[in-house]
Amino acid sequence: MKESSGPVRGEFLVTQVDSWSDPQAVNLTPIRVAFNDALCGDIEANFWEQRAGSKYVTLMHVDDVMRYSKPYPFPKRDRRGWVVLGPDTTTGRTDTLPAQPAHSNL
Repeated sequence: MKESSGPVRGEFLVTQVDSWSDPQAVNLTPIRVAFNDALCGDIEANFWEQRAGSKYVTLMHVDDVMRYSKPYPFPKRDRRGWVVLGPDTTTGRTDTLPAQPAHSNL
């Protein structure tokens, strides 16, 4: 987990990715029924209304969340939302980070 314009503060494992798409608008009702609690959809006013008309929805299930005891800088300058640490099974691409930081479980 990297703070915007800041250091890497931790990591997590994505265990499952669910995605939906529709050229008109994704039907959010089944997504809301299944994931509202996990998304804390009732906490933010108009959470679901603000997403009405979305053509794409992607939910990433995270596990093994770890916060580093000492955040460290990483010169990420591209627009990717995340970096795969280790081999990407679809492309074979790997990204490397500096020496493994000390971390602790949350």
